[in-house]
Amino acid sequence: MHMSSEPARNNTIRILMIEDDAEYVSLIRALLRVMWDTPSTLEHAGTLAQGLELLHSGRFDVVLLDLTLPDCYGFETFTTLRARAGQIPVIVLTGTSDRVLALRAVREGAQDYLVKGQVEGDLLIRSIRYAIERQRADKALRESEERYRCLFNTTHLVMLLVDPHTQEIVDANPAAISFYGYPHEDLIGKTMADLSLPPVQHLTPPHPLHSRHVLANGEAREVEVYTSPILVNDKELLYMIVHDVTERKRVEEELRQRNEALVALNTIARMIGQAHDLNSVLRAILETVLKLTDQDIGWIKRLNNDGAGIEVEPVVCYRYTRSAQERVGPCIERLTAAIARLEEPAVLRDLCGNATCVGIPLQAGGRILGILGLCGSSTGTIGAEELQILTAIGHQAGIAIENDRLAREAAELEVLQEIDRLRSELIANISHELRTPLGLIKVFCTTLLREDIALDPVTQRELLHDIDEETERLERIVDNLLDLSRIEDGRLQLQKQPTNLNPLIEEVVKDMAPEAQPTLHRIICDLPSTPLVAIVDPRRIEQVLRNLISNAIKYSPQGGEIVIGGRGDNTQILVWVRDQGIGIPQEDLERIFERFYRVPNEVTSRVGGAGLGLAVCRGIVEAHGGRIWAESTLHKGSTFYFTLPRGIP
Repeated sequence: MHMSSEPARNNTIRILMIEDDAEYVSLIRALLRVMWDTPSTLEHAGTLAQGLELLHSGRFDVVLLDLTLPDCYGFETFTTLRARAGQIPVIVLTGTSDRVLALRAVREGAQDYLVKGQVEGDLLIRSIRYAIERQRADKALRESEERYRCLFNTTHLVMLLVDPHTQEIVDANPAAISFYGYPHEDLIGKTMADLSLPPVQHLTPPHPLHSRHVLANGEAREVEVYTSPILVNDKELLYMIVHDVTERKRVEEELRQRNEALVALNTIARMIGQAHDLNSVLRAILETVLKLTDQDIGWIKRLNNDGAGIEVEPVVCYRYTRSAQERVGPCIERLTAAIARLEEPAVLRDLCGNATCVGIPLQAGGRILGILGLCGSSTGTIGAEELQILTAIGHQAGIAIENDRLAREAAELEVLQEIDRLRSELIANISHELRTPLGLIKVFCTTLLREDIALDPVTQRELLHDIDEETERLERIVDNLLDLSRIEDGRLQLQKQPTNLNPLIEEVVKDMAPEAQPTLHRIICDLPSTPLVAIVDPRRIEQVLRNLISNAIKYSPQGGEIVIGGRGDNTQILVWVRDQGIGIPQEDLERIFERFYRVPNEVTSRVGGAGLGLAVCRGIVEAHGGRIWAESTLHKGSTFYFTLPRGIP
């Protein structure tokens, strides 16, 4: 059988055959020449001594060795040659009786063995080729291991070899010895669980393992561990590269804290711009500061312009527990004095037991408006960078306090301006409303007092009747003013009692019928047959009804229909007055219940009124625990509703 030829080599394969049987050597040489087309040479030595001499003088790729030679016999033949052959592969030629020795030689490093008499061309060639290739692979592996060992021993990276089953460290490079601080013999045999905080469970995570390794001096370092399987001496181990990332973590933590500080500053600035309650803003500032500094207690004490405390309780916020409340008082006193003296941040250590207190002045406009104080354990010290951040937050808190003061002053000014406006409006409205009846009364009285005119009794009576009506009109204006004053001061007194509203409404409609006759209005009652009983002051509810019906008459066209209705359920009574008048714009439906407010239009300018009636109605209804509102469509009419608490039917 002829073996397929392998690619031609540039170098000829040199074979050394140590064999005392010259005929067998000729056979082997013939086999090689006939069966193998790869360039090769075979040199022959009849004794071991000759073979060693040839081996010393020339370069061979493989040795064919007979174990039985004239000058050496058995396994000693192999060991002697092996010691001199170096890395050259050796194939043992043996007789049948020498097979045990041949197997022993293979175990000790021979590449193969061939039994004389059974050697065929393809078997011989395959054995030689495999021996050479295996030797080349072994050489490459040795070179790779040497390179790995060189890298392992010279690199500055911390490298470990670890048994994945026991987690024991099998080997450590000099960089690892230097990093961990253990002698080599002490580090070998330790487990990764001995070095890690907390002990690791899996050495081959899908990503780099983040852990803390404890050094020989007890120091803990943040590390990232990269693992990869490696085969060493036919044993599978884990190849570990340990990166010390303590400094990187420290920088990342600083960046995180700075980012949190910037976010906190932006959040505080946004709160100051949006919030209206100063205490809520200050409490939110304290909660943010406590998270940034990891302190236990925070407070803000507001001061007046000269630095003395005013009667304002400090805003206090506790991050962990309120049990340390007794610390706050002494800290506030000491820090207030220190900051008033230094006008800059103050740090007082061991102030209240084992605690550190930090005070930050809250400044705005060049004045100290308050103090931001922090109190915590002495381990939570405040560094220079944190003081800078706290100082910036202190400026923002100072701006919040100053903004609150300005807002209060602006509000007070606005209130004063509103009072002044209302006063002017009141004077103008009341003057206008009083001028008409007073003018008429003056005219009627002057007419009656004239001696040059003889008035008959009927005319005199009519004039006196007109004077009486105008006087009642004045009385209503004054009563409304007094009622509004009582309502706003909380002095409106109600004589509540269970009242059937059905006859009350019917009586009011009957009394006001004459007022509706001149304009031909029709007033209709839409009441249920069952009594509408409410707990009310009947005199005040009558006042509400008269105001609403009077407005409906004044602002409805002639001949319009006015409906007064009512319904009830188990909890309340609903009463309404519906007209077919001019209507009210949607944007004015809430304002019409404000004092002195009148919807600006042509009709209201012609119809008299002080703008007090609906305000009084709202005050009376709300004093009963009810609610009043209006619904309207322009040019179609309005409906005024009010509710009252249900009474016993």
